[in-house]
Amino acid sequence: MIRKIIKSLTKDEARSLKLFLNRTNESPERKDIYLFDQLRKQNKGEEEICEQLYGKNKNSYYRLKNRLKEDIGRSLLSQHSKATPDQEAINDYLLANQFFRKQEHEIASHYLKKAEKRAAKIHNLELLDIIYSEQIKLARETLNVNPERIIETKNKNRKELNKLSELDDLLAVLMYRIKTSQNYVAQSDSVLNLLRDTIHAYSSEETLRENPVIRFKIYHGVSRILLQNQDFVSLESYLKETFNTFEKDKLFTKRNHETKLQMLTYLCNALFKNDKHENSLLCAEQLLVAMREYNYSLYDKFVFYYYNILYYNYSVLDRNKALKILNEASKDDVIRRNPINNTFILLQLAVFYFDEKDYKKASGQLEKLQQNDRFESLDEALKIKVMILEAMSATELKSADIVEESLKKLKSDQSKQNWKKIGCEREEIMARIIPLLVINRSSREDKALEKQLKHLEATDFRSDLVNYVEWLKKWEVIKN
Repeated sequence: MIRKIIKSLTKDEARSLKLFLNRTNESPERKDIYLFDQLRKQNKGEEEICEQLYGKNKNSYYRLKNRLKEDIGRSLLSQHSKATPDQEAINDYLLANQFFRKQEHEIASHYLKKAEKRAAKIHNLELLDIIYSEQIKLARETLNVNPERIIETKNKNRKELNKLSELDDLLAVLMYRIKTSQNYVAQSDSVLNLLRDTIHAYSSEETLRENPVIRFKIYHGVSRILLQNQDFVSLESYLKETFNTFEKDKLFTKRNHETKLQMLTYLCNALFKNDKHENSLLCAEQLLVAMREYNYSLYDKFVFYYYNILYYNYSVLDRNKALKILNEASKDDVIRRNPINNTFILLQLAVFYFDEKDYKKASGQLEKLQQNDRFESLDEALKIKVMILEAMSATELKSADIVEESLKKLKSDQSKQNWKKIGCEREEIMARIIPLLVINRSSREDKALEKQLKHLEATDFRSDLVNYVEWLKKWEVIKN
């Protein structure tokens, strides 16, 4: 676990940790800092590090490792103590506890009031319940606090908490109904009707139905299911209505700004999937305006998605402009700082050149992609799709060695996992088809190819990197 924690730290967090560790005794020979550096670099195994620090005494090494993990946690809490309104409210609550233990009741009351104010502002009912319990405990120690007022407020808050538990029941029923509904894919309005009917049937009070926390939770649940089912028609209708309603009711704030940007990103993608490219581009400009809000606070997080939306739409409307956007994205400083984003830019360039039948450039981008440090960390299904694309490019370039090498590696991966289970059923078929394209086939091999082609045409094509069927038409094994 400690390796994962250390790997997750940013450079600033790592730098602050070392300052935190050196606060009492700064020394170049500190064992905890040495251990941190070695685990972060991942140059040595733990057995070797233990041997260098303590010889055969593994217990001392484990104690050092556990202490370092605790110190990392304390350092992160210190660095991010004011990162969110929730954290600030918790900090005040913890300070109140500290002064309560010292029997400084007036100071404890001061911090509890601050915590209550912050928690109420962000509608954190769970934290408010804890704060009120602490205030009642404090009332037993001093005459300055009236417990009756606090008990009344706590009971009112508890009723709201009970309503939130009703939300869990509502969402469970709603998600089940959407998952088991047999007709919503064909009728976009049916999801919205199902949503309204379920909320009204399972919400006993209007106040519950209008609660912003509940409305955002419902949005996250419904949108996730529609995405999983790739029901982009229903997703478009649902997002349009929900986004406009949230804006009208002034629900969007700095605190949930990321959700607003996510909704716009989902809507752009749904419009693209529904072949409404001009509308998707208009939505992208709305997304860009929103990304600039709150002093560009989430701009860096969403700029890659913005470029992606532009690229995918212009890849249909204007291929030259699509390539220009890809090249512009590859030079963007924010995107270049993120290795994963860089990886996907290389992939998009490879797909673009393949679609343009510039197989040499496509092959070059695929080679760069697989040499990228982050390639191995990609999803297994995506890596398989990349290797199929490489084999297709090599087939066009008549590079028999590369075709053989790619397919050999793919077959080795096939023995380790179920391709269909990870969404690569079509890639498994393509791995059987490609070798049959470049040989003089016997009648037996022609029958095998025909069988695989029928299997390919019967499977879902929506997650292909490139259009396999169109490519095979070029080889005249599938007729136009």
